[in-house]
Amino acid sequence: MKIKSIHIENFGTLHNLDLDFEDDITQIERQNGWGKTTLSVFLKAMFYSMPKKGNNKPYAAERSKYKPWQGGIYGGNMIIEVANKTYRVTRTFADTPEGDTFELIDLSTGLQSRTYTKDLGQELFGVGVETFEITAFFPQMAFASGMTDEMRANMTGLSKFENDLNSVSLAQKKIKTRISELAKYKPKQQEIDDVKKSLQDGERLIQNQIQEKSKLEKDLTEIISSIDTKKEQLIKEKRQKDIASKQNQERQARQEKILALQEQLSQILIEKNLAYKTQETEQTEEKTFQTQTSPQSPNTKKSKLFAIFLPILAIAILAASISLGLANILPLTTALIISAIVAIITTTAEIFAIKSLKNNIHDQNLQQTQIQSQIQSQLPSQTFLQSQHQIQPRQNDQNQVQIQPPSQTSITENDAFTTQITALSESLKLLRQEVASSPQTPFDEENFENLREEYNSLEKQRSLISQQINSLSWQIEEGLSRKEKLEETLDDLLQRKQSTMSKIALLEKTQDFLKQAQNNVSARFSQPFNAAFNKIFDKLAGNKQGKISVDINMNVTENTQSGQKEFEYLSQGYRDAISVCQRFALLDTIYKKEKPFILLDDPFVNLDENKKVLLSQEVKSLSKAYQTIYLHCHSSNKI
Repeated sequence: MKIKSIHIENFGTLHNLDLDFEDDITQIERQNGWGKTTLSVFLKAMFYSMPKKGNNKPYAAERSKYKPWQGGIYGGNMIIEVANKTYRVTRTFADTPEGDTFELIDLSTGLQSRTYTKDLGQELFGVGVETFEITAFFPQMAFASGMTDEMRANMTGLSKFENDLNSVSLAQKKIKTRISELAKYKPKQQEIDDVKKSLQDGERLIQNQIQEKSKLEKDLTEIISSIDTKKEQLIKEKRQKDIASKQNQERQARQEKILALQEQLSQILIEKNLAYKTQETEQTEEKTFQTQTSPQSPNTKKSKLFAIFLPILAIAILAASISLGLANILPLTTALIISAIVAIITTTAEIFAIKSLKNNIHDQNLQQTQIQSQIQSQLPSQTFLQSQHQIQPRQNDQNQVQIQPPSQTSITENDAFTTQITALSESLKLLRQEVASSPQTPFDEENFENLREEYNSLEKQRSLISQQINSLSWQIEEGLSRKEKLEETLDDLLQRKQSTMSKIALLEKTQDFLKQAQNNVSARFSQPFNAAFNKIFDKLAGNKQGKISVDINMNVTENTQSGQKEFEYLSQGYRDAISVCQRFALLDTIYKKEKPFILLDDPFVNLDENKKVLLSQEVKSLSKAYQTIYLHCHSSNKI
């Protein structure tokens, strides 16, 4: 494959640029800042396109870095010759690979060709962009080095296997991918620790709840015992209360009977008093009638006074006796006070009665006088005298009125009153004796109410503690259920972790075996590579000759008296020289199809004159087989 020419429409700082290339070596000398590195990236992009931006910063990503500063179409075209055919390759680039365009024209026909696609570099050279950069691309900056799977496959001949499953490189990628998947599936230790912590916290909580429940159950037992004791006390007190209540009811009934008998006795006394008063009134009327016809004597006055105060004295004596009879249930002083009050009330009533009687007598006298006046006015005087003579009372002497003795009816009524009073008095006496002798069961109402309040308080405590116990029982049950689920989760996590780790260990061991097998195969080709490398490097090695080693992974070390020194310990000049020699030694081994162009972007800038001359000769020799494009900034660096 040969590049005949290029046209850059817009790419970085380059704009509307046309260049032609020789078949062997093309040297382009431009000052710093012209865009030599930009040109090298453009040539690489025409074969391999440009990677997407990824997570790199815009200035670090090639797609953003080389976007035209002046605007316009981002891209260009090139003319290439492959297998005696000439093609024009046109590419344009966008912000993402999806917006890129690719066109391939067969210049012999002028028609679009499907011989190659946008993966032009892979299809022409048989390697990807990473291998191309390590072998045929020599940038001005530090060279990339190392061994890719693709390079290893080409070197060891594994690339001839068409079946991907037989490709060691692909197998290793699949193993690596599978290990990554398993690593994601494998439970994290933090997740396991979190479940363990939750399980421990749950167990601790359940234990505390069980202890609290046990304490509450103990308290409940004590409270129930106290409730039973209080209940027995309440039952005993209730019995005493019922007995005392019944006794009080019986005593109250007797008291009511006593009051009823007293009221009945009082009524009889009143009736008896009224009877006496009626009798007195009749006698007084008779006496008054008699005194109207004859003057009153001193004896008549005494009889009148005796008739008035005698009932008062009898009632007072009777009231005093009745009151003294209550001494069985009332103090004597109280009985006397009551008797005195009764006597005063009776005397007062008698006085008012006498006054009323006097008024009645006065009215009667007045009426009698009026009647007599009427009779006298109507009858003759003789007749009036005769009638007057007839109504004159009998006189025992000149000044005393003869009072008629009580009739038989009055005596019978007095006997009846006396009999009733005697019977009632006996009944009252018996009832008072029963009241005095009736049993009185002691009962403390305040103590009973306190017991009931204590009992109700204990019942409330029992209900509250029972609710707390039920709540704790539910919480413990829920905690045990959560604990069981956490234990299942933990077992599942541990099993998954163990299973995943076993699978990862098996894959890693398989990976190690593949690498070992790959290294064993690669070792068979390391000797020819080292021979080609040493053939070139020995010409400029100087005092390093025989001390530089390159392993099958392209790692470079220097053998010193103090041991192996890595590539990074070498000077920049030696590192550049070794990298160029590595690439030159790899070209024939890696590229089995079309030979690529070699791009050198001032790779000898760090070399001394002797090494620069020696490598320049190698470049001239190499350009006979590989088209070489050499970019430099000064004529002294010209090959």
